[in-house]
Amino acid sequence: MTTYKSIKYNFSGTDLQDVVGQPVISSITPSSTSQSNLPLSSVVIAGSGFTPSSTVTLIGASGTTVAVPTVAYNNANQLTVTIPAGIGGLNEDPFDVKVENPVSGQGDNLFSVDDNPIFATPAGTLGTIVDSSRGSYSLSPATATDPEGVTVTYSLVAPGPAVSPGLSFDTTNAAITGTAAAVPADTTTTFRVRATAGAQTADRDFSITVKAPVQQYLTTAGAGTYTISHTGNVKLLVVGGGGSGSGGGHSGGGGAGGMVDHPSYAVTPQTYNYYIGQGGDYTSPVNNPSGPDNTSGNTVTKGGQHSNWGTANGDMVTTSTVLCGIGGGYGGAVPGSDGGSGGGRDHSNGPGGSGIQTNSPLISADSRTHGYGNNGGSAPYSGPAHPSGGGGGAGGAGNAGSGGNSAGNGGAGRSVSSTYGSGTNSGTFCGGGGGGTHLGGSGGSGGGSGAGNGVSTGNSNRGNAAAVNSGSGGGSGNNGGSGVIGIVF
Repeated sequence: MTTYKSIKYNFSGTDLQDVVGQPVISSITPSSTSQSNLPLSSVVIAGSGFTPSSTVTLIGASGTTVAVPTVAYNNANQLTVTIPAGIGGLNEDPFDVKVENPVSGQGDNLFSVDDNPIFATPAGTLGTIVDSSRGSYSLSPATATDPEGVTVTYSLVAPGPAVSPGLSFDTTNAAITGTAAAVPADTTTTFRVRATAGAQTADRDFSITVKAPVQQYLTTAGAGTYTISHTGNVKLLVVGGGGSGSGGGHSGGGGAGGMVDHPSYAVTPQTYNYYIGQGGDYTSPVNNPSGPDNTSGNTVTKGGQHSNWGTANGDMVTTSTVLCGIGGGYGGAVPGSDGGSGGGRDHSNGPGGSGIQTNSPLISADSRTHGYGNNGGSAPYSGPAHPSGGGGGAGGAGNAGSGGNSAGNGGAGRSVSSTYGSGTNSGTFCGGGGGGTHLGGSGGSGGGSGAGNGVSTGNSNRGNAAAVNSGSGGGSGNNGGSGVIGIVF
C-alpha cells in the first residue's frame, strides 16, 4: 500500500493493482435500539466502497471508540454487523459509524442507544442501622437516573421483595423510611430494586443490616481502644476513679469520681482511644494540694484518676470530642479535696471539697453539660470524736460531720442500669465515701454504689475501700474505686 497526496494505491510487485476509494456510509438499519437488546445482530450498514476487509468502529460524542467485532461483507454497498454490548451505558449518543478498508469513511450521528437507568450506589450494602438509631439513621441512596432524562420510578422485585421489617420503600423516589424493628441478633435483609424509565429497566441488589443492641462496660483501668463500625449516635458513660479517704481512718470520706452520661454522642467508623482512671490510693504520698489539674491524669494520687473517652491518657483536656470524668477528691482539706465530687473534710473545721464535674473549665463542654458531681461534707472539729465529712456522690452532696460524735455519710450514687445494664456494680456508680471519727462516736455510711463506709476510732482503724469499677469514694482512710466506661447502641 502506497499513499500519494491522500490517494492510496495497491501494488503487486511493480504492477499497480487498483486505487483504493473512500467508503461512503449512507445509513444503518435499525438506527436505534435499547440497551437491553444488546448485543444486536443483523444490523445493516448501507453505502458504497465496501470491501471484504472492511472494519467498522462506532464513535461516541466525546470521541470514545467501540470496535464492532462481527462484520460480514455482503457486497460493495452493504455490510451486516453485530452492535456489541459495550456500547450500552456509555451515554454518548448519537454514534458516528466509521468504515475502514483501510481507507476510512464516516457517517455522522447515525446510531443511538436508549440506555438503561443508572444506579447511584454500587450493589451491596446501603448501610447499617444500630439499635439506638432504629428511627434515625443514614443510608446510601437506592436511586437511579436515566441518561435520556426520562423520569425513573421504582419497585421491589423478587427475589427478596421487601426491605428490613419496620421499614418502607417509596416507589416514587426510592426513599427508605420508618423505624426498623428491633432484632435479637444482627440481621441482614437483601432486596432487589428495579428502576424503570420508559421502556428501559435496571435491577440492582442491595442490603441493610439491623444490629442487635450493644450494651457493654469497659472495666480495665488504663488505656484502651474501642472500634465503632457505624455512623450515628451512641449512649456513653464515663466514670472517673473515686477518691480515697486519705491516709487515716479519722479522715473525710473520698469523693466519687465525676460521672458523664451522654445520651447521644456522635460517632463515625473508627477506633476510639479511652482511659479508665484508677481509684485514689490512700498510701500515695501525692495529695494534689491544688486540686485536680490537667497534666497528672496518669499519676496515682490520693485523689482518683480521671477517665476519658477520646484520648489515650487521663489528662484533662477541653477538646470537644473528649468526655472526661474527673477523678474524685480525697478526704482532706480544700482545695486538695476538690474533684469530680469533692472529698469530705478531714477532722478539722471547714468545708468539704468542691464537686467540679459540672463547672470545670479544664474539660469539654459536653463533659460539664452531661456531668454529675457534688460537694463533700464539711467538718465541725468538735469533741470528743472530731467527726469528718462524707464524700460527695453523683446523686447528692456528702453529709457534714455533726455534733461531736457522728461522721458524715457519703453522698448518694446514681443508677444507670436502665440504660447501660447491671453487669458491672449493678449499674450504679459514684457514691461518696463515709467519713470517720478520731475517737469514739460513729463513722459515716458510704453513699451506696460500692462506696466505702467510714469508721469510728479512726486512730486505730480504717474504713472500707470502695468497690472496683464503682467510681465511688473510699471510706475514711481507704482506697477509692476505679472508674468505668459504658457504651450502648
